Amino acid sequence: MQQESTARRKALQRAIVLIASGAMLLQPLRAHAASTDLADVPLLVQTGVKPNVLFTLDNSGSMGWGSITGSDAHGEYTSPYDDAVRAGQSPGMRSTTGAKNRRAYYSPSYNRQYYNPAITYLAPVEFDGGAPGFLSAMGDSLPAAARIDAYLDARLLDLTEACWSSSTPPALPRFNAGDFTQNGSCANAPDVVRNTEYQRYSFFYRWRGVGTEDGSAAQDSDSNYDRVEIRSSTSTYPKAATRTDCGNASATSCSFAQESQNFANWFSYYRTRMQSAKTALGLAFSALDAKSRVGFSTINNNAGQDNDSGANFVPLADFDSAQKQRWYDQLYGIRPTGGTPLVPALDRAGRYYTSGSMPGAAGAASRSDTVPLSCTPNYTILSTDGYWTSRGSVSVGDTDRTVPDLPANVYADPATGAARNDPIAGVPLVAGQDFPAPFFDGTGTSDSLADVAMRYWIRDMTGNSAGKVQATPGDPATWQHMVTYSIGLGATGTLSAPPAAGSTWPVPQPGTATAIDDLWHAALNGHGQYFNSSDPERLRTSLGSILDDIVNRTGSASAVSVSNPSLLPGNNLAFAASFNSGAWFGDLEAFPVDLQTGVLSATPLWSAQARLDAKPSANRYVASFNGTAGVPFTATGLGAGKAARLNSPGVPPGPSDNAAVIAYLRGDRSGEAVAGSTSRPYRGRAHVLGDVVDAEPVYVTAPRANYTDPGYGDFKTGPAASRAKVVYQGANDGMLHAFDAASGEELWAYVPGALVDAPLSSARPGTSALVGLTQQGLFQHRFYVDGTPTATDVDLSNTALNQPAPPSPRWATLLVGGLAKGGRGYYALNVTDPAAGNDAEVAAKLLWEFPNAGTSATTRNNIGFSYGVPLNVKTRAAGWVTLVSSGYNNGDGTGGDGQGHLFVLDTANGQVVRDLQTSAGTPTTPSGLARMSAFLVNPGSDDTVDFVYGGDLLGNVWRFDLSGATTGSWNVTLLATLVDKSGVPQPVTAAPELGVVNGKRVVYVGTGRYLGPSDVPGAPGASASATQQQSFYGLMDDMSGAPIAAPLRGQLVAQSATPAPNGEINITTNPVNFATKRGWVLDFAPSPSGERSATSPVLFGGVLSFTTNTPSADPCKPGGSSNLYFLNYSNGGAIPMLASRYVGDVLASRVQPIGLPGGGTKILVRTSEGGTRTFGVQVPASTAPTRVMWREVARD
Repeated sequence: MQQESTARRKALQRAIVLIASGAMLLQPLRAHAASTDLADVPLLVQTGVKPNVLFTLDNSGSMGWGSITGSDAHGEYTSPYDDAVRAGQSPGMRSTTGAKNRRAYYSPSYNRQYYNPAITYLAPVEFDGGAPGFLSAMGDSLPAAARIDAYLDARLLDLTEACWSSSTPPALPRFNAGDFTQNGSCANAPDVVRNTEYQRYSFFYRWRGVGTEDGSAAQDSDSNYDRVEIRSSTSTYPKAATRTDCGNASATSCSFAQESQNFANWFSYYRTRMQSAKTALGLAFSALDAKSRVGFSTINNNAGQDNDSGANFVPLADFDSAQKQRWYDQLYGIRPTGGTPLVPALDRAGRYYTSGSMPGAAGAASRSDTVPLSCTPNYTILSTDGYWTSRGSVSVGDTDRTVPDLPANVYADPATGAARNDPIAGVPLVAGQDFPAPFFDGTGTSDSLADVAMRYWIRDMTGNSAGKVQATPGDPATWQHMVTYSIGLGATGTLSAPPAAGSTWPVPQPGTATAIDDLWHAALNGHGQYFNSSDPERLRTSLGSILDDIVNRTGSASAVSVSNPSLLPGNNLAFAASFNSGAWFGDLEAFPVDLQTGVLSATPLWSAQARLDAKPSANRYVASFNGTAGVPFTATGLGAGKAARLNSPGVPPGPSDNAAVIAYLRGDRSGEAVAGSTSRPYRGRAHVLGDVVDAEPVYVTAPRANYTDPGYGDFKTGPAASRAKVVYQGANDGMLHAFDAASGEELWAYVPGALVDAPLSSARPGTSALVGLTQQGLFQHRFYVDGTPTATDVDLSNTALNQPAPPSPRWATLLVGGLAKGGRGYYALNVTDPAAGNDAEVAAKLLWEFPNAGTSATTRNNIGFSYGVPLNVKTRAAGWVTLVSSGYNNGDGTGGDGQGHLFVLDTANGQVVRDLQTSAGTPTTPSGLARMSAFLVNPGSDDTVDFVYGGDLLGNVWRFDLSGATTGSWNVTLLATLVDKSGVPQPVTAAPELGVVNGKRVVYVGTGRYLGPSDVPGAPGASASATQQQSFYGLMDDMSGAPIAAPLRGQLVAQSATPAPNGEINITTNPVNFATKRGWVLDFAPSPSGERSATSPVLFGGVLSFTTNTPSADPCKPGGSSNLYFLNYSNGGAIPMLASRYVGDVLASRVQPIGLPGGGTKILVRTSEGGTRTFGVQVPASTAPTRVMWREVARD
């Protein structure tokens, strides 16, 4: 190649491709029968390893107490729990200390176990054996007939009963200690002596004294407390902001019915420590399913002794219907008794993971039953309400004194050898040295709870699993080990923070506050978390946080976008979207990019998730489409017919709850279940922002094109020049979100009307798919706004409607997007001015949706799932048009013909200007034409299109000729059918890249698909193409009317790729003479490897770059692996000094080139592990681009 002058390069035709969604690695699970297999969840989630979660419950006698303070020791027995009952005493309640005769016992600020009007006491869940949720609400307790213990005691109590007393204030308690029956000094009706009415059960006290409330007799007076009774004569009660059961967020009071209901739920489900634990555990674990393996154990047996017999043990197993039945039955049947032998309980958990058998449990088990895979992560959650009382026979030594030789050196970067810090200690762990703080106890103590946790963290439980367990941000260990989480139920230790370097942990002594310090220390040593949960609400949220932390470790991310491919100071942000597959939420974060290295900052500038969580739903602006126009996304705005589609099918909350469903979708959380509770009708959300899987963020700033068209100069320098910078992000909460690029604040959102019209299921055609987002217990993930939009400056006057003499220019910035598996259609928004102050102003931004009321039935039937990224281009015949493809599954399922269609739409109104149809595909075997690229004459200055190229699932590469002066002259030509060495067609799913070599137009296209579970090698039902050898091609288009003659490969020069031991990929450099050959081909790893090119390539400065992915059904290689290729665009061969390479055991997104201010180019690649990797690129000097953002190609 010889270097060309800048002027000559500018004179060349340039190729530009609108890159399709770069998150192909995260393509969504299930499709239409006899059609293309399309996933409804990210494929890598389906192959992820299932974590082991063993919960160890403190079932000591103190768990039957009704206070956190312990002042009522042995004071609350609500069923035949323990020794007192076995000694012949009646079940119920008794007091031996007199603590219940003090007001502090009934004051939630002192006894946080007692009823607190600021907490919403949710009803628990119970296993009902139904599908698919398996768990249903146990139901609210009845105030006039409340169960004394919903889990173990069927006796009922009327909590509304009054008591007529002779004392003022009333003596406490107002019921007999033994069985909750009427106290002798209390009458049901007034008489001469007893003439003052009080509530016997439903009351609490508020502290108003001076100083700290301590529960002492000295403070026990009316001068320090106000008595609050819940009685029918008091109609309203002050509502705390934290209450969610008393109307919407603006409500200021609770009714008598609401307050008495809340009290009844507390009484039956939360009154004792054990009731709270059961309710909170049941709610928290209801969020888990068969993607986790869950087990259960207790610290004591059923005789109040150290549980060395395996009593109450539920072995780890998939948390499916049968396991849930076992787990919930065991949990809800536990009776508290005995002491608190925590140390041997945690040691048993470690031995269980190590050997596969729970010590003392009946029946032999192998380790493969307990830990089925070498990469299975193991978690133990240990809860206790007090100080551990016994070490038992545990003998593990002082394991947190000296760092041993760890099974793997996780504190050094494998590539550079640079030191890595432990995420908890902040420094590396070095073998032979003392453990750093906060691990090192400093006192030489052995056999503590912390020692047990450290033993099973540092130890490879199999002896040969190093490198097989995935590290996480909080846990670097890559060997088989146990992570420890701990929960204290209100008891406090001696420390307010872990000891810093140079300090020591207190020596843990049984039965003292130092044992709580040891509980904290154990969680740190085990690289988990510690929570002190001093009331039922904190216990529930603590459990939720722990389970979220465990599930969140399986989350990953979609593709990265940048504010400017040519980075500049102040214009160097990268936007990274992500998803969490446990609770199905997402995030969009902005990261500064280092101008010297191209590396993203570790700390985001903002998180859209956090911003949206903090935004009141009433302050959000949301619009949709009613079939003819943009409208506010409200029941009124949609109209009765459309709104009715948003009614829930179940009764309750349906059949007329569309206003509440819409409010939920807009972010109102007042009807949202919390931690699995079904006492409120709609699905609980961890965050308002839905998961973001395949949709890339799109950054829009001031107009940047250099069009010479009339009026564009004025548009570029007008108000649009100072408009706010916005990131547009599609999400699977049913919305396209507009986020302020500077702050992450949501400006507005749009709900495509196609989603309102999409059916929830074939059995519910009259119910919108959006209702699925709200369904509690029945929720199943699906995609909604999963396509990547595109933004273009267009002249809305110069369109087909106004040809041949368009009126005065009307320039606008148009955002057009599809839905991918979310639906069959596209939307177009005018985002020239991104500001909006209400729903109506958002609605006014909608230009059109396609299909629409003017779309013919034939055309509508031929529209499949809209996986393609739209193209906004200018044509000679019809002015500005929007190009969209027919997508996937436009055959039997829609009544379509299954052939590929390129729909040319009028950019101003979405009407079809021309339907260009390929000749491939049938209703039973649809062609699957999705992602396209446009060849533009002068991109950036004119954007007039000549040709559009795209491939289909049948291996065909098509040329759509739009260069003619009339729309009737536009035509379609088959360029080539791509086949492997055996002549079997290779599917195309990524958009081609386009370039020019020696004046010849070249189409660069890869083959392979990653759309559904049948595309994963080794997965059940895998298709032949899952392991077919795939390739990458450079095809010259000589503009003939016939395809490249068969056999195709005889017309191409073959390059070969060979992996090298150092991770590089050696590629041949065979020359290509375009006078005698039609291009080149590079074959990837042979079958059954499964390597494929399903992400869009990018051409810059003579370098053709793309990623390949090799999916895997192996749970220990979540997702699979990937390679990064750098090829010479002219022959597909290697480039000197720029080696292709192995990325790692992760899937990779498309490449994103960036130019640095000081010169040089970097490549950003987002990976399935959730990170963004930066690769250096040495662009050949003879073809160095002037701007990375344009696909500039020099002539030989």
